[in-house]
Amino acid sequence: MMRTKSAPDRCDITRAAPEAVHPEARPPETATCRLDHIRSGDGTTQGHEAMLKLSKKIDYGLVLLSKLCQEATPASAREVAARYHLPQPMVANILKALAGAGVLTSTRGAQGGYVLARAAGDISLAEIVEALEGPFNLVDCVSDSDACRFTDICPTYDPLQVVHRRFQHFMQGLTLAEIVGQPKQPQFGFDQDEKAHLPG
Repeated sequence: MMRTKSAPDRCDITRAAPEAVHPEARPPETATCRLDHIRSGDGTTQGHEAMLKLSKKIDYGLVLLSKLCQEATPASAREVAARYHLPQPMVANILKALAGAGVLTSTRGAQGGYVLARAAGDISLAEIVEALEGPFNLVDCVSDSDACRFTDICPTYDPLQVVHRRFQHFMQGLTLAEIVGQPKQPQFGFDQDEKAHLPG
């Protein structure tokens, strides 16, 4: 699922200057956003891991699915693992989870393997995330209002529910075909009803 990490109150979401990043750690030129630095109370910046990101399991799952999108015949876990130099047991577990969720279908036998259960345009990122990591919850109180004792008086409870739904709708509307092909630009905005729950 998408991971969240706590951070200091003051944060500066910027791309690190080239000279501030170790050459091996620099993002590819196609990267559009990094949460590289958190500004501390004394005004200095400290290296910090991205606060919100997909898990490694989902990352690898998308890699494997991109391969299966190109296959007209079933591909085995061994074949896909060899193609990307990944541990076969891990690949097998990911493919099995995707098959169990109805994203893939599997066939047995010498010519068996995994194929997409539906067209890539009919498989959403939300399905993939839930298949591999369970339901997406941006914050704990989305699924359990009792998770926080301040829910009844929390000024950000309603706004965070809105943000959670926007992320959820975004992932439901983003298809595997768009992820591995030429993606459209999904709209990530708020409608008038949602805006009413956000601070002025």
